[in-house]
Amino acid sequence: MLAAVCAACAATPARIARPGPSVTALPDPCSLVSFGIARRLVPGLSRRDISHDGYPDTGRNRIPGNTQCIWGNGPVTAPGARIILIGLQLFSGDSAATGSYQAHQDVLLTRATGDSPVGALGNEAWVVYYTGDHTAYAKVVFRWGNEVAYIEYSGNRAGATRAPIGKNAATNVALALAQDVFMKQRRAS
Repeated sequence: MLAAVCAACAATPARIARPGPSVTALPDPCSLVSFGIARRLVPGLSRRDISHDGYPDTGRNRIPGNTQCIWGNGPVTAPGARIILIGLQLFSGDSAATGSYQAHQDVLLTRATGDSPVGALGNEAWVVYYTGDHTAYAKVVFRWGNEVAYIEYSGNRAGATRAPIGKNAATNVALALAQDVFMKQRRAS
């Protein structure tokens, strides 16, 4: 399995065509989605959680290598559940590779079966829709220089069947959120 994943890495030239800007610090991912938009996309919004490097926000860990914000209205498997996840990861580079190249490699390694490329969203981007356990997931990943953003919109319909939300609806929301995150990132650069 690893050989199949790394085959894509080996096919990638050592220098990427568009390295993009150099990001020096990650913004608060919760600030990239307005409360009004989150409330509209997540009916009955009941929580907003932020974590840095996998730990809850304490106010002391403000310059992380990765950070995420989750807006939700309950467990993802509950009827009518909706969740927005905004994740950001910063690659600072080392003696072997630039941060932009490390971010490029991360985008290659996180590609999913059935994903589709997305134009005009950072230096490289893809979107994928999948379902599991009565839940639909639409995920967009894009690279902006040495930063990678992960945007996911997931949920199911209310009612006894808890059918996954439709592909077009979920994908359109995830793409709109990703575009909004990208534009805010671009303005900050």
